[in-house]
Amino acid sequence: MAAAAFLPEAAGGQQRKAAQAAVPPLKEIVKEAFSKEFGMKLTGQKFEPPVTHAYNALAKSSILDKMESKVRPDTLYIMFDIPSDGDCPPVQAWRAQQNAYVVAEYGRESDIDINGYYVIDLNQTPHRVEILDARLAPIIYSWDVAAFHKHIGSERLIGLNALYVLRIIRNRNGYCYDGMYEAYANNPYKTGKQQ
Repeated sequence: MAAAAFLPEAAGGQQRKAAQAAVPPLKEIVKEAFSKEFGMKLTGQKFEPPVTHAYNALAKSSILDKMESKVRPDTLYIMFDIPSDGDCPPVQAWRAQQNAYVVAEYGRESDIDINGYYVIDLNQTPHRVEILDARLAPIIYSWDVAAFHKHIGSERLIGLNALYVLRIIRNRNGYCYDGMYEAYANNPYKTGKQQ
């Protein structure tokens, strides 16, 4: 499949060969990816901004357990905004044409998860909610970094600094990940490292 072609040499992000056939759990890969792709620093036992809220929403809720898969090859997308007020907007995790979840700090009581987070299973809604708008979806699925920067850089979304997208690809013997992010047009400064 196409996803298998990204392993191990073709992906632009960090790559790891797993020992023998043991690919690490998704939680370990996400932690590594947030540290290396988005510059999340570990100081003592606490992660520091700019991506702390999004990482905690993923790590402390059950969303990564729900998104764990034994099927290979497997491509998982994680997307979140960094708002200018430091609040935590919802974090979206999905596979193309498959499972889709949103985890947030606020929500309906029926969606309560663990550690005070809310997880919404978009596959259980009467009409599956599309995570991506029609213009952004093909850009993310093609992983066209230049088109992503152009699209997000032209958006004028008040109160949001940047959009982050993480792609994790796993096969039987290894995994790789890469991230892309861009500041919105109204953001006077860039956050994190630019791709």
